[in-house]
Amino acid sequence: MAQRILVLLRSRLAAGQGGSGFPAAPLLMLSFVSTAVCLVVRDATGPFGFALVVLSAAAALIAVPLLGDLSALLTADETGDWVRALPVRPSEIHIARALHLLIALFVLTSGALLPALVFAPAEFDLAARAALFAAGQAQSIVLAGALLAAQSLLRGRAHALLVALQSALLVLAMVGSVAGLELVPRMRSWSGPDDAQVLRYLPPAWFASFFSADAAASTLRTLSIAATVLALAAVLFVPAPNASHASAGSTLVGALLVPLRQLLARTWVRGRERATFEWVFEALPKEREFVLRAYPLLAVPLGFLLLGGGEQTGDSKRDLLALLLFIPGAYAPLMVAHTPGTSSPRARWILDMAPVELGELENGAFKAIAARFLAPLYVVLVVLGGLQGRLEFTLQLAGPAFLTCLIATRSIWRTCVVDLPLSTPHEKLYINNDWMGVLAVLAFALLGLAIAGARFASWPASFGAIAVLALVERVLDRRMAAGRAHAGA
Repeated sequence: MAQRILVLLRSRLAAGQGGSGFPAAPLLMLSFVSTAVCLVVRDATGPFGFALVVLSAAAALIAVPLLGDLSALLTADETGDWVRALPVRPSEIHIARALHLLIALFVLTSGALLPALVFAPAEFDLAARAALFAAGQAQSIVLAGALLAAQSLLRGRAHALLVALQSALLVLAMVGSVAGLELVPRMRSWSGPDDAQVLRYLPPAWFASFFSADAAASTLRTLSIAATVLALAAVLFVPAPNASHASAGSTLVGALLVPLRQLLARTWVRGRERATFEWVFEALPKEREFVLRAYPLLAVPLGFLLLGGGEQTGDSKRDLLALLLFIPGAYAPLMVAHTPGTSSPRARWILDMAPVELGELENGAFKAIAARFLAPLYVVLVVLGGLQGRLEFTLQLAGPAFLTCLIATRSIWRTCVVDLPLSTPHEKLYINNDWMGVLAVLAFALLGLAIAGARFASWPASFGAIAVLALVERVLDRRMAAGRAHAGA
């Protein structure tokens, strides 16, 4: 039995690395980020604060790959029929998968923790460094066990949850890296979870409680040990669920956007663009790889608005709102560059054989992205602007800013998008970084427009800008639709 498990484990390890051996590149990246975090906080925190920051960073660094590239380790083998045909027992397949997951967790967590052991403050003796390493490993097992249990319970409905979790985690990491710097000076006085009530609800603080003598630390240490035991049991004994994929039904946001979708299909989308518009509108949000790249880009400005809006006053708040309304035009091209990616590339013959011009295919895809991703973003920005007490100002700039974003994205569509929408395997999608300079110039131009908008915002100026920008968008719309000839036409 042990020999068969070892053979299965070795085959999984070899397949997981594609035959490339030790994962040096991911470990170097984890170590680089962890080293930067440790050097920032080591002289500004005590033992508990340092452990809390290190374990929080390690949790984020491990959770992102567990939700993304390593998510297959938490699910049953896609080659399950072939594996089950081998002369092995189901229990042996399960044990090999669990061991593979534990080995991957240990290696990745070690990459995130070793810099902390090297750059720990002088108060950390050898025993404390070993305890920090063990706490980080236990925390990773808890993360994996929780995700495995969630997927086992939710089954097919887990896809949306996992995508939302990874998107939220990426946004929190970006925004939190800025907000967290403000907390570092205060961490010097933190000796344990009693110093801040919220710490009792943060799992990294449970494991950091081993470096505290507070009254709550004993309870949190017991909680962390219990969570580790339960998570290890889940990893070893809970059957692996099948890989979760997007459901065939409509997403919640898609259902809410049905009226807008129907309105645009009647007024903005031409008849020969309709099929691509409907297909991309419906299918693109269900491409997990695209969503994991698009949603964080859309959500990051919202996070910074929530972070800085409450602290800004007067002109500073107006400037921040104006910047966040105009700047999507600079990063929307990064999002649309991934529209050719798909997990079902064999269906591209539908596009190749479509009896329409290539420009009409591109125009339909562009309008679907505008309706499905950019329009909801601006609705949320308007709502947040209202919550910040600047509703009229936000409404005055939202229309010109949205049209500017459409014009900017449409203008460089063919520079960024290298193939038909939903036509290329994600792993083969080529992103040409040569156009990053164009985005830099575009970002500076949008920054100037944001400054001008913040200074001269008024209803007459807004309506005038909307009229001019709508005319420009109309001209570009016709040019794109009448563009390149399509081989299938």
